[in-house]
Amino acid sequence: MQGIPVFSTSLAVIMAVSLACSTGLLAEPLPEPITVLVFTDSRHFPLSHTDLPDVKLTVYDLAAPKLAMAKVNAELKLPANPALATQLAKDYLKVHEAELGQQLLPTYAGLSQAVNLGLNQYPALVFNHQAVIIGVTDIQQGLAIYRQWRQGQQP
Repeated sequence: MQGIPVFSTSLAVIMAVSLACSTGLLAEPLPEPITVLVFTDSRHFPLSHTDLPDVKLTVYDLAAPKLAMAKVNAELKLPANPALATQLAKDYLKVHEAELGQQLLPTYAGLSQAVNLGLNQYPALVFNHQAVIIGVTDIQQGLAIYRQWRQGQQP
């Protein structure tokens, strides 16, 4: 990932390289609230400590598209006959196209954001668009790692 440092939990404090170094942001105090983008799969990586003060949390569930499609498929109950299944799916889409778009499109926001940031591993916590911690789902623990890293970067 270019520009934003990526840390695994064991190397979070050691492997820090930041965009902030070149912009002079490191000399400033941490902005409040701290913005944390969380990229996770709710089926495998539950989050903890999500209600911290002065932390603006945005959670992107990368499983959301699959979960939404599974819900649609469960509602359709398509038969094994491919021709009949195709016709039933087309009929369903004619009636529910707008509704499906409203339900499914937002589920891809997390994937889109992850691609834009160059993330290729999750769970991931992105702090103030300056640092990424991979493998942590405890927001409080991630925040402590981020703050420790920031303190080590201060002149």
